[in-house]
Amino acid sequence: NIKYNNFIGGMPYTRYYHLSKTINPEIRDILVLGLGSGSVVKDCTKIYDYNTIDVIDIDSDVIDVAYKYFDLPKLKSINVYCEDARDFVFYTNKTYDLIIIDVFIAEGMPFKFMTEEFIQQAHNILTPNGIIGVNLFGTEDMSDPLNDIFKAEFKTYQKIFKTLYSFP
Repeated sequence: NIKYNNFIGGMPYTRYYHLSKTINPEIRDILVLGLGSGSVVKDCTKIYDYNTIDVIDIDSDVIDVAYKYFDLPKLKSINVYCEDARDFVFYTNKTYDLIIIDVFIAEGMPFKFMTEEFIQQAHNILTPNGIIGVNLFGTEDMSDPLNDIFKAEFKTYQKIFKTLYSFP
């Protein structure tokens, strides 16, 4: 069973999310915060033996474009919700084996997704072996002043998670 032959991936950084399968091969329920073109969701359907993929995006136009131009699959196992991802994380009763956080606007990641409160709540809706994959933009040179926000956010994640991996 070689599912990975079908793996194409979107932007190169999105491939790192799927290292999660090497850490927890039993990922079944997935939450994707931020749809974009839908490439992360499409890759999830090819890589994981999933039960459900819940996708949250605040912009209905993004959702429409993903379906119309990027062939986001319409499957019963994929639930796409047009709502605020932060609100969803705080109000859902569901737990997830994998949460992918890729929520960006032109100015970068909205601050409301960078708070300790949000990260703690995302942790709270993980299953015991659950994993969060998050896109925190930075440069490869960790001493670069442009990485100050990345380093601060990494420290915030360290307060909540005992194991962290960073891939520049």
